[in-house]
Amino acid sequence: MKLKQQLQTFRKIGKFNAIFIFLAGIAAMTVVSRAADSFMVPYASVASPEAKKLKYPLEIQGRIAPKENLAICCPKGLQIAQVHVQVSDAVEKGSLLFTVDLGSLQGSIAQAEQELQKLELQIKDLTRAWQRQASQHSLDLKRAKEDYNDTLKETEAAVNAALLELEHAKAELSLHASQKPEETASQQRANSSQNPKSPSATPDSALPMENPMDAWAAKQAELEQVCLEKQKLYEEAATSRKKALKAAARQVEDASLPLDRDSAADLLQVEQASLNLTLQELKELHKAGGKVYAESSGQVLECSISTGSFTSLEPAIILADFSHPFQFEGALEEASLFGTETPAIEEGMEGSLKAGEGDISLEHVKISRISQGGAGTCQVSADLAPHGTLQPGEAVLSLETESQDYPCCIPLSALYSRESGDFVIRVQESPSILGIQPIAEYVPVEVLEKNSQYAAVEGALSPSDCVIVTASKAIKEGDRIRITKD
Repeated sequence: MKLKQQLQTFRKIGKFNAIFIFLAGIAAMTVVSRAADSFMVPYASVASPEAKKLKYPLEIQGRIAPKENLAICCPKGLQIAQVHVQVSDAVEKGSLLFTVDLGSLQGSIAQAEQELQKLELQIKDLTRAWQRQASQHSLDLKRAKEDYNDTLKETEAAVNAALLELEHAKAELSLHASQKPEETASQQRANSSQNPKSPSATPDSALPMENPMDAWAAKQAELEQVCLEKQKLYEEAATSRKKALKAAARQVEDASLPLDRDSAADLLQVEQASLNLTLQELKELHKAGGKVYAESSGQVLECSISTGSFTSLEPAIILADFSHPFQFEGALEEASLFGTETPAIEEGMEGSLKAGEGDISLEHVKISRISQGGAGTCQVSADLAPHGTLQPGEAVLSLETESQDYPCCIPLSALYSRESGDFVIRVQESPSILGIQPIAEYVPVEVLEKNSQYAAVEGALSPSDCVIVTASKAIKEGDRIRITKD
C-alpha cells in the first residue's frame, strides 16, 4: 500500500516537471524570437519637420587696435641723441620717447631766426614796390581824367566856333536872298537887245550896261559856297571831337582797370608764419632740454629714427593712441560678404568678441564698416565700447547669420540621397497580425537650403509627420521599424 502511494507521488511529480519543462521551452523560444526580432528590426529615432530659420555661425579672426594713431613729429634736420623706445613698446602718458642733440637744436634755432629776418626784409621790399605801383596807378588815372576833361572842353569850343561861323554864313545868305532886285521894263528891253536870237539885235549894238540881277546872283552863289564850306568845317570839327573824346575815354578806361597785385608777398607771409611756428616749436623743445615725451598712453607702432640720425618731414614715431576707443579689425573671405554660400553679413550686425586668450568677452559688438581687401578678402571693422582691461592683440568676432523663414526644416541626418534625388524616410502606421506596426516610407523632397545641422526642404511633408533621423541599420522602403525615445 505504501509502495503504491509512492508511485502515485512520483507520477504527479513527473507531470509537474513536464509542465515546467514545457513552459521553460516556451519562454526560451520567446526570448529567442524576441532576440531575433530585435536583431532583424532596426531601431530608429524620429523628429517632426518644423518652421525655422537656418543659422550660420561665423568666426572672424582679427586684432584689437586703437581707433586712432598719434604721430610724434619733430622739426626737420635735428640730430637724435638717444631713442628710448622700440616698436611694440607700451608707453604711458609723459614717457620719454627720444632726446634731440642740443647743439643741433641751437643751430636750427639760429638758422630759423636768420631766415625770418630775410623774409621780413623781402616782404618790406615787395610791400613798398606795391605801394609805389598803386600810387602810380592812381596818378595815371587822375591824369587820364584830366586829359579827358581838357579834350572835352577844347573840342567843344572848336565845335561851337564852327557852328557859330556856319550860322553866321547862313544868316548872310538869308539876308542876301531877301534883297533880290526886281526886273524893270528898260532892263527887260536891254536883255532882249542882248539876246542874240532877237531879230532886232545887231552885232554893232552898244556895250551892255551892268545888270543888278546878275550881280545879285553872283553874290548869292558866293554866299552859298561859303555856307557849304562852313558846314563842312562844322562836320569835321564834330567828327574830330568824337574821335578825341573816344581816345581820351579809352585812356580813362585803361587807367581805371584794377591793379593786379603780385602774390609773392603773400607767399612769403605764409612761409613766414610757418617758420614762426617752427621756431616756436624749436624754442619749446630747447626749453624742455631736447626731450620729447608721449602725449598719451599707447603702443609704438613705427619708429623711423635711431641714435645719430637726423629728423625728416616724416613722423619720428607713430603711437597707437590708447586715449581713444579701440576697434576690431579682421579679414573675411568675399564669399561670406556677398552671400554666395551663406547669408551675407552687413554693417550693423552684432556679435560677440573674445580676446586675451578668452579672458575678455564683449557682447553686442556691432560691425561699423566693411571695405574691400586684397586677395579675395574684405576688411571688417567694429567699434568697441570702452573696457578697462582691453588691450591690443589677437581677437575673434563671432557672428550668426540667418536665412529666411522656411516652413519645413528637418535635421540634416534625416536627409538621404539616391540617383533619383533627395528623400526622407517617413514613419507610417500599418495594421498587421501583431497589431499596428510602424513602417518606413520614402518621401521625395527638394532641398532649398541647408547648413551644418538642418536642411530646408519642400515636399509632401507636414508638421505632424515623423521622419527618421538616425537608425541602427539601413532601412528600406516598407521595412518595419522600432522607434526609440531619446
